[in-house]
Amino acid sequence: MSATPPNAQTDTPTIATLMARGELFAAECPSREVLRHVTR
Repeated sequence: MSATPPNAQTDTPTIATLMARGELFAAECPSREVLRHVTR
């Protein structure tokens, strides 16, 4: 049995959080530039 409940918060950021931080793609990924234009 696990000590952590299945719906417990983890330290893994959500996709929305990563997008807000600009960290969704690796630094060298060309998609970062595309995402920058789409989300502003």
